[in-house]
Amino acid sequence: MTSRAWWMATLLGASLSGCDDGSEAAAPDAAMLGGGSPDATGLDAAGADAAADDGVDARAAQDVALADAAPDATAADAAPPAVDPAALDVQADGPFHVGYRTLEITYQPPGSTGPRALTVNVWYPTWSEQGGPARYLGIQLDHVVHTDAPPAPPAHVGGYPVLVYSHGDRGFGGDAAHLARRLASHGWVMAAPDHTDNTLRDVDGEDHFAHYVHRPADLSATLDALAGLPVEDALAGRLATDHVIAAGHSRGTYTMWALAGAAFDLEAIDARCAAEAFEGPCDAADRAVFAAGLRDPRVVGVVPLAGGFRGTWYGEGGQDAVEAPVLWMTGTADPQGVGEIWPQFAGLDVVWVDIEGACHLSFTLGTCGTLPGPEGHAIIEAYVLAFARHHLLGDASPAVTGLLDGRDLPSERAHLMHTR
Repeated sequence: MTSRAWWMATLLGASLSGCDDGSEAAAPDAAMLGGGSPDATGLDAAGADAAADDGVDARAAQDVALADAAPDATAADAAPPAVDPAALDVQADGPFHVGYRTLEITYQPPGSTGPRALTVNVWYPTWSEQGGPARYLGIQLDHVVHTDAPPAPPAHVGGYPVLVYSHGDRGFGGDAAHLARRLASHGWVMAAPDHTDNTLRDVDGEDHFAHYVHRPADLSATLDALAGLPVEDALAGRLATDHVIAAGHSRGTYTMWALAGAAFDLEAIDARCAAEAFEGPCDAADRAVFAAGLRDPRVVGVVPLAGGFRGTWYGEGGQDAVEAPVLWMTGTADPQGVGEIWPQFAGLDVVWVDIEGACHLSFTLGTCGTLPGPEGHAIIEAYVLAFARHHLLGDASPAVTGLLDGRDLPSERAHLMHTR
């Protein structure tokens, strides 16, 4: 095995399985990789180099076929066909090609006296096939998107609807590119920062106290940057950033609960600080941020993926302060204890979808020995898009509400409960 193949196979497969409560990820082993077999990630010695060069998404061929079927246009506004986004099937890809770009932003997080820099991945609809493939974090190549392609005009009244995404511990913004492509094909924009200090290539500070301020603040800063694009930018003024949906995987579920307004348990946090559970000191300014909360009122719905609700941060009753509806998605091969605490969420608007056979990485790279990647992705994408259309766009059509109330399950693998 080449050193490059080993790095991809071990780090890309194992490191993305960090816990959402901020605990340290375990060393990689076959059980963690999701099925007991040594190559359960799909990134074995023979395939790791190919994954780096060709992407790891098994749906690439399907997406290429969809792209070929879209109208041939080379300019952003060149006689685009009329698209009624409300008529698009949430369980299928939409008509748009997918454009991709990155933003480099700098902001000052709350509680901090210095700047923080981020790379933000952005996917958007386009009619064009101009532009080469994306390379996420310099690792994963995606041939199905078109880098810097001109954006299609917004199909939705009020501009492109937006979803922001928070990756897991030692992940990267592009690890859920399958979801970004589905959304963009329906006329949405998805933006995902690479959380500085907590990516596959950068873990300097991932267990510092301030890291848990930075994660939700990164998504808020991403929204600020999208809303403040310079007028010459092709997306400027076209993004509906006042009300958005947010999704997060693994440790990104921590980000979701914070943005939705969950109340932090300061006594539990202080106890962890006293026990030196974090790298470095617990700064009083960051503690004050937790006391004030990290709710972003622009986030009108959250989607925790493959994560729980940890008392080490929010404590008993912390969920009662949540102000946004929730689509909570887990897998039976990656139990998160949701069933044990489900009664505590009775007062909230929560849909819980537990996917038979889904492991931790089914929600991102799709590399799971107990569930084929395309099958898992299809379930996840359908639910996220239905939830987003319902809570952000007010879509109450039977095709959308049937998914969310359990009348229309997209697969026998999907098990659903809801509080309302």
